[in-house]
Amino acid sequence: MHTGVKRLNRICDEIIGSRRAEQQAAAGGGRLERRDLLDKLLHLDPVDLRGNLVTFLIAGSDTTSMTLSWCLYYLSLNPYIQVKARAEVDALRHDPKTIADLNQLPYVECCILETLRLQPPGLFLLNECIADTSIEGHRIPRGTVVATLLHKAMAAEAQGGTTFGPERWLTNDGVSIDQSLVRDHLAFG
Repeated sequence: MHTGVKRLNRICDEIIGSRRAEQQAAAGGGRLERRDLLDKLLHLDPVDLRGNLVTFLIAGSDTTSMTLSWCLYYLSLNPYIQVKARAEVDALRHDPKTIADLNQLPYVECCILETLRLQPPGLFLLNECIADTSIEGHRIPRGTVVATLLHKAMAAEAQGGTTFGPERWLTNDGVSIDQSLVRDHLAFG
């Protein structure tokens, strides 16, 4: 845990240092490309600034922090999966910071997708029936709004039910993500 905190602090310090360098370059005649909340907070003392940045990165929203918490929980229960995900990150030979880096981590993405399948950030989806239909013998007229409980629907829909299995998201080659599964998944709309 202590190593993780040190690493997070180092990442925050790098972000802050980079932004301060951008501001100094802009003050020296360069043009500041962006103005955002971090720019507004740079006047804070270093400890407060880092604390705010950690909040943005870790607990910026309930859905993100809960998804990450659940993902870490499932990884802790499945050491083999955790080792495989870690090996994929280590193979990058640098900390992933860009979308291009993340695209090189399909197994890690599968772990996140599987977490969202088992612990969706929302409780339900509301859909309107576009035609008269029936579900388990119950007539549902066109125009009826139906609530789908995500947790129950997604645990039941996949082979393995409530078993944490990131591999289910991979194509047959076991290397890339099956986008048709992602596209058709309830948690993603």
